Amino acid sequence: MKKYFAFILLSILTLSELFSQSEKVYNLKTDINNLVVYLDGVEETRLKNISLVKGRNKLIFEGLSSKLNVSSIRVSATNDVAILAISSKIDYLTNEQEEEKITKIKDSLKVIEKKITAIDDENRAFVIEKEMILQNQSLAGQNNGVSVLELQKAADFFRLRMNEINTKYSALSLKLAELELYKSKLSRELVELNAVYSFERNEITILVNSEKADTSTIELKYLVSDAGWTPIYDLKAEDIDKPIMLIYRAQVYNNTGIEWKNVKMKLSTADPNSSATKPSLSPWYLNYNNTGYYSTNNDYSKAGLYNQELQSQAQQTIANFDYKADILLEQSEKSISKKFDVVEVSVLSAEFDIKTKYTIPSDDKPYLVDVVEYNLPATYQHFAIPKKEKAAFLLARVTGWQDLDLVEGYANVFYAGTFIGKSFIYTRNASDTLDFSLGRDSKVYVSRVKQKDFSSTKLIGSKRKETQAYEIIVKNNRKLAIQIEIQDQVPVSQDSEIETEITNISNAQQDLLSGKLVWNLNLEPGKSEKINLIYSIKYPKSKPLYNANEAKRSQKMRYF
Repeated sequence: MKKYFAFILLSILTLSELFSQSEKVYNLKTDINNLVVYLDGVEETRLKNISLVKGRNKLIFEGLSSKLNVSSIRVSATNDVAILAISSKIDYLTNEQEEEKITKIKDSLKVIEKKITAIDDENRAFVIEKEMILQNQSLAGQNNGVSVLELQKAADFFRLRMNEINTKYSALSLKLAELELYKSKLSRELVELNAVYSFERNEITILVNSEKADTSTIELKYLVSDAGWTPIYDLKAEDIDKPIMLIYRAQVYNNTGIEWKNVKMKLSTADPNSSATKPSLSPWYLNYNNTGYYSTNNDYSKAGLYNQELQSQAQQTIANFDYKADILLEQSEKSISKKFDVVEVSVLSAEFDIKTKYTIPSDDKPYLVDVVEYNLPATYQHFAIPKKEKAAFLLARVTGWQDLDLVEGYANVFYAGTFIGKSFIYTRNASDTLDFSLGRDSKVYVSRVKQKDFSSTKLIGSKRKETQAYEIIVKNNRKLAIQIEIQDQVPVSQDSEIETEITNISNAQQDLLSGKLVWNLNLEPGKSEKINLIYSIKYPKSKPLYNANEAKRSQKMRYF
């Protein structure tokens, strides 16, 4: 029995000693050491060298983003320090130091609010005085008259005082409108600066145990949402005998609530939220990629890229509003209206190590980060459909692009130092060649002229026969030889009463189903080539044909 009580007493003393061990608490303010920015999300890494006491140490990392993914927290420590527990909480009482510009704008808004309140008070006083004067217009009772002199004095008082009240009220109203407009502008500026009125910060508490008093390096990693990057490219070509320069850039945005100050980063195409479940194979079915070709009004768009016109931004109207409430509303609308596109990314992720350190404010705006530059061998070919447009378009064909770890995105196209327009790189194409347009080439002349001597319209019995003849001329005014593809077409009948006859297509490659004609020409410098095209259509004269032969386009026009 004594042994039993001695064992219980020993156990109680041991537990008491264990629980009485004091924990050394460290409140840590740290900087971000490096980042891995994903297409959607970012991994932040913080390092802290700290002198630990023997036993338990509680490390509180303060001032972290409230958008931190708690389940992604990873901690490591050097010198045989054991990680016992990890927890996190949101600190709603933190008082982060605001940027000086934001503080000045908020102070200005407070001053303006006071002025607006003072003007409102003064205007209300004038309104009350005016109502009081109007309610006391009667100078005497109904049976008691007043003298002319008293009436004149009263009339002068009413007129002068009412005029004075109206003048001051109008001046104050004008001043009030100016203050409201200025308040509106400052409030919108705060929205642009992504200012917030309630600072929330995350705290991560790490309980560690050290066998001895020693210095340890604590590494803290975690994922944060509302940040990422999108690719943007510059494609530059100087001439048709030189390679293409592809400048790979990233638009990095940060809306985590924490500014990234002079930090080293990597850009990754991996998905940090991908499942840890082992993969499995599904059947691999081959089919045609119908999304690779984009047909526009001009047929010189090729698979892989399409040209876009630059669009102007719509102007925003300014309305009067209470700045604090409206900022929260606009920030909510701004978050809802964010545009996200789904793009295809290789399963085998790529990672780009950015050599230069960058500072990215937490304002949700895109900042350009240089990734890498490539000089790509390219072949050039001209393309023209003179029936649609009497111009030759220069196309560049790039091979070996699959090894560049490109992500689908917009590209700015330049030729000979001139901005041509925007294109879009589609990496989902299975082709080993990437084609894009460099715009119209003024040094290659293309024309399509109707030959009236060989064109005619005849009536043959109940039939009408129309003969169309065209001469296409292509001339190379460049100092280098060019390859050019010319396309045209002949009509295809869909009715047994309509007959077509092809007289001359100048050895073109003809597609019998669509009527498409293709000529591939090699032109030396200064040389030209003529192509003759003659065909006939015979149809009942009582059934006029729809004439879709000549190209037409829509044009905005102003009438007077």
